Formats: sequence, C-alpha cells, structure tokens
Amino acid sequence: MKTWQKNTLQLLAAMFVALIGTQVLRYALLFYMAGVPALRWPSLGGVENSTDTTPIALQIGDKHFRIPRNYLWDKSTWKGGEMTDLSLWALLPDFEGYTEANQAEFDRLGWHQEIRFRLELQNSPSGAYSSSGTRRSVYQRKIDMLISFINPKQAYTIKNLPTPYGLIRQQFIPEPRFEFSEMYVGKTADGRFYWVKCRRDADVPSPSCSSRLEYSVHVTIDYSFAKNRLGDWQAIDDGLIALLRRFEIHPPKEKS
Repeated sequence: MKTWQKNTLQLLAAMFVALIGTQVLRYALLFYMAGVPALRWPSLGGVENSTDTTPIALQIGDKHFRIPRNYLWDKSTWKGGEMTDLSLWALLPDFEGYTEANQAEFDRLGWHQEIRFRLELQNSPSGAYSSSGTRRSVYQRKIDMLISFINPKQAYTIKNLPTPYGLIRQQFIPEPRFEFSEMYVGKTADGRFYWVKCRRDADVPSPSCSSRLEYSVHVTIDYSFAKNRLGDWQAIDDGLIALLRRFEIHPPKEKS
C-alpha cells in the first residue's frame, strides 16, 4: 500500500472515531441536561439510598425540619444540623419516601413517578449568605437568557399557545439558538404566578420539567418531575408545600 493510501485510511479512521465520539458526547450531554434520575451526581457527602424512616433534625434559614432519612438522598445531610441546601426525593402522586416496596420505581432509568427537589437558603437571616431568586425573578432571568440567544438584529415575538394543562406555552419566533426547552406559564388557583420549563419530547427519551417556588422568605424550592405529569402541575406544587409543612417543626424561642 502506498504512503498516500495509508495516510488517507488513517485520516478516514480518525474522522470516524471523532464522529462516533461526538455523538456519544452529545447523547451523554442530553441525558445530563435532562436530569435522568438514575444518573446521579454525588455531592461531597455522596449519594446513597436508605429505607430508614428515622427523622433527621435539620435547619435551613429560618426553618427547622425533622425529615425522615428515606427522603434524603444526599448522605452528607444525614448527620443533621444547619444546612445551606437540602436534596430530597419522593414518588408521585402521594409523595412517598424510599422504601423496600417502591425502591424499584426510584431506581428506574428516566423520569416516571419520581420527583426531586432541592431546598436552598436564600438571603439568610444573619446576612452571611445571600442569593436571589423568587419564582417570578427566576422566570424573568430565563426569558432574558432566551432573548439573548436570538440574533439582536432580528425582531422576535412571543406567541402564547393554549395547552390542555391549564397553562400557556410561550413560543419564541424565531426559536432561540441553543435552546432545547419549552416554557409554560399560568396562575395557581389562588392567583399566584407559575412557570415551568420542560425538555422537548424530540430531544431526550425521558423529558422532565422544572420549576421553583418560595417556601419562606429564606427558603426556596427547585424541583423536577416527569413531563408526562405536566397536567398535575398544581397538585405537585401544592403537594410539595404540604409535605414540607408536615416535616416542619417549631422549636421554642430562646428566652432573652
């Protein structure tokens, strides 16, 4: 075989490997962005499942909780105490914790009955920790980011499309570059603003939806659930609040 033929074959082989690698990376990134529950990214404490229902005493911001261990998937929080964030999970529709009876559902690949939610400290009472992000302000930041992906020289419109879920889907025309999600907005039964962002069905095998709400002045909740449960958005929003109120305790105030 001549030298130029060898070089050509080597070049073709390298291009083939690069193409395969790019596709593998693309799908890995899509799975990561979709937040597939089975692909868990451990914190410094590590990720571990537990069927133990022993309550763990935890504090975040101005709120105190006794949360059963089987709702906490971040092992670093099992020691209890004061936290800046907490990672929890449960199964819809009844917000059950991890048990021997339902562990197969928690361990399924993709989004099904599982809901994951993260409590985060916001504007700590002491002033030592500060972040901002009400439901409406986070929505506005996301909209601003979408607009930034549109050619600044090009005019755009937002078309409001009705859906069967009691929500309005906001469609950008033209569609922003690098955007793989759909934005939905609406109002809860008591008139509060609501938004949820969902992955497009065509992009991932198991699309999810994510939103944020305020639990208190100092605690916010980011949560994700399967897109096929989008019709239950209000029940999920209300159910999260009800679950955390069930865990919340009110310790006696210290005497001055």
